Amino acid sequence: MADWDAVRFFLELARAKTLARAGRKLRVDYTTVGRRVSAFERELGEVALVPGTGGVFVVRVEGETVWDRSRQGFPDLPRLKQAVRVLVAVVTLGVVCTALGFVLFFHLIAEVGPLRATVITYVNPAVALALGVVLRHEAFTAGAGLGFVLVVGGSVLTSRPPTGAGLRAGPVPVPQIAEP
Repeated sequence: MADWDAVRFFLELARAKTLARAGRKLRVDYTTVGRRVSAFERELGEVALVPGTGGVFVVRVEGETVWDRSRQGFPDLPRLKQAVRVLVAVVTLGVVCTALGFVLFFHLIAEVGPLRATVITYVNPAVALALGVVLRHEAFTAGAGLGFVLVVGGSVLTSRPPTGAGLRAGPVPVPQIAEP
């Protein structure tokens, strides 16, 4: 049986009817389409497509069988391509966003300490909102704006250095436990 790439060239030429249109669709030169389909026909041992008038290719009777089998052999190809794209997206999210995020978060903990490092988890939705509005033209509602201000304000308050008010000078005394 011919490989999928050869079948793909045959199917596209049968659909497009001309070498030029098939070449544009496949993003190759029209001569490449002609060579690949000719090689495919030699492998089959029969001529499946014949040039008609005006450079239009017509599927011959022998080619109808190939045409039908090819289409039946790959009926779920669009769904398969979509599934592969989804799988690549999930793996990318897992590796880049999750694994790299954890590594960077642990470096942040080492740099600024665990209490201040957790502030990034509160800022993340605010950044997502801002990127959604700027890049995806999502709606910026009053509730989203209020939430944005609260998140950023709370993050600033929790991450600022302590002020002198309420702090005692010197070490904090440790309570003593009486022995029985």
